[in-house]
Amino acid sequence: MRFDLVADAEQEGTFVVGMGHARRCLALGEALRKKGVSLRLFFPDPSLAERMFPHLAAPRLGEFGSWEDLWQEEAHEPHEMLIVDSYRLAALSASVRQRYKQIACFHDDKPPPAFATLAICCDLSTKNFARSSACDHSFRGGKYFPFLDRFARNATAGKTEDGRLLLWFGGRETGTSLVPLLAEDVLGAWRAEVVVSPVVAPCAELLALARRREGAVRVYNDATAMDGLLPRCAVYCGGAGVAACEAALLGLKLILCPLAENQRGNACALEEAGAKVLQPPLLPDALREALRTIERQPPLKLDTLGLDGKGAERLAQALCERVAS
Repeated sequence: MRFDLVADAEQEGTFVVGMGHARRCLALGEALRKKGVSLRLFFPDPSLAERMFPHLAAPRLGEFGSWEDLWQEEAHEPHEMLIVDSYRLAALSASVRQRYKQIACFHDDKPPPAFATLAICCDLSTKNFARSSACDHSFRGGKYFPFLDRFARNATAGKTEDGRLLLWFGGRETGTSLVPLLAEDVLGAWRAEVVVSPVVAPCAELLALARRREGAVRVYNDATAMDGLLPRCAVYCGGAGVAACEAALLGLKLILCPLAENQRGNACALEEAGAKVLQPPLLPDALREALRTIERQPPLKLDTLGLDGKGAERLAQALCERVAS
């Protein structure tokens, strides 16, 4: 079987691959490859994807291609499935769609496009399970939330270190808003591990703060740093996207501040499971109070959300069965 995955996100008039979009496509890609699927991944900037995820390039997942490669390809016969995780869905031309027997679309808080025959809803809130009338099947909620397999639930339970706070701001956030949050009176005894997306460079103020507070604040501009930092931290603070759900699976306490509209459903669902949700902008007093009380919060009730880290495997199996039938 031949599957193609396409991912990107539009931000400030430019097209880049958002970290959450990339991570869930890579997780699904790994699961599909384990089932013998021939797979290609297309991103706006393949070289950036290769730098962000060097361990997933050929031969593990194959080469990363660009949108232009997909547009210009001449297919002599239809491929089985195209899986799209993109804010440029309208740009998926009829000529591209005709090359595939089925098209599955990721969507979050909005209905999938009319041309989608399958919908993958990565919004944990049951209030946002919107469907298009053109979709004859939908994979929804935590049961099908795709994670890389190393984030299976409680895989590193008991290995977290007290006093270590992971701050994650993806997208094009350079860390400017973090500088006032990392003042001494806010962090107290906490150590901050700050990850800035490799799509952008950390701002000079944040780097200067890390040098000034060496040992208490460390800054990483590397997507692969997340994999090593998550199991070693006690608290995750950031948006309510894929990384927040990965942190929840590993048993971290959550302090969430939704960074985008499509994260609000996840934030509500995780809040009902026991996470602390702060409204943007994230202010020093709010973070200070959250850190003061976070250790008294009980473990998250993930069973209510269906999150167990095996969503990519289930989704890959369901997509393969769909094609086979």
